[in-house]
Amino acid sequence: MKRRARKFRARRVVPSAVPVVSLERIVPDGALFLAAYVVAVEGGRHVGYAKVCPSRPPSVWETPDAFVKMASPPCADPQQALEHALAAARLRLALLAARDEGDILMDSEFIEL
Repeated sequence: MKRRARKFRARRVVPSAVPVVSLERIVPDGALFLAAYVVAVEGGRHVGYAKVCPSRPPSVWETPDAFVKMASPPCADPQQALEHALAAARLRLALLAARDEGDILMDSEFIEL
């Protein structure tokens, strides 16, 4: 029995909303740089992201050599989200440095992207 070919129907793709970035910062941290930004999410909350770079990036978006990326939990205030993301990145760096020195530390509570 021969099957009839089904007619292809293109689906309409609705673009997702572009996230609104409310804060961007590049801050030195010792010999490294932290490139951080905050994105507005559903419910009026804000999530901060921080990337650790070995050299100063041109912008928070152009970080090809970033080797750690951390996120904050959703926060009511954008500045708070930024501070949480920077603190998480600094703590992750401290854990990596301690691990390199032979100390054993657990870091399973942190969000690494």
